[in-house]
Amino acid sequence: MANRYGVWLDTNTVVPTGPRSCNVIFDYFIEESSGLDDAAIEAALASSDVVQQEDERLCSKVQVSIHYFISVSSERSDPSPSFTGRSGV
Repeated sequence: MANRYGVWLDTNTVVPTGPRSCNVIFDYFIEESSGLDDAAIEAALASSDVVQQEDERLCSKVQVSIHYFISVSSERSDPSPSFTGRSGV
């Protein structure tokens, strides 16, 4: 995925590491004509890192919830439903 905002471009490359895991590689690029000094660039990268960590925590929680929902749903599903009571009388 590529994100462009202002003088910044970042790419996120997802590398699968298993059936339920991956690594994400973040690369950042800035226009040479940005006029930002090293301190401003470092501050922006640090801020981006905080957002990426928040995203990772949220995504992990969503994945846990999805796996829980799937396991609960599969336990509840019965291919041969049973009915009690009388019908057509």
